[in-house]
Amino acid sequence: MKNYVKTITGFCMLLSISLFATSPDVTTNFSSNWVANQEQITTAVYQGYSEEEGYKFLTDAGNEIAFHSATDEVLKEFELQTDSLEGKKFTIKYTSTKQNDGALIFTIVELIIEKT
Repeated sequence: MKNYVKTITGFCMLLSISLFATSPDVTTNFSSNWVANQEQITTAVYQGYSEEEGYKFLTDAGNEIAFHSATDEVLKEFELQTDSLEGKKFTIKYTSTKQNDGALIFTIVELIIEKT
């Protein structure tokens, strides 16, 4: 009987630990903290701006990436909302943050025009 009680107690402890570890709040908070403000760098060609999609670029691999915002410094240096820079290749430093609904928001923090 003692072994049976110990087995049940051990099982209950493992079950409660595993439930806590997979709690949606715990995993959501961990994911948000991990993604938030991670700086990344890519090289891409500027495709243009639209209010719906943001600042669109095309990578060398043919993937389109849309940035939802840019820092004030970037917007002062580059006129991204005009078509004057379309077709220009940039090195882009950006951050990504995860919203509560799970959507990733990309923000340009630095742009460097590549010499052709």
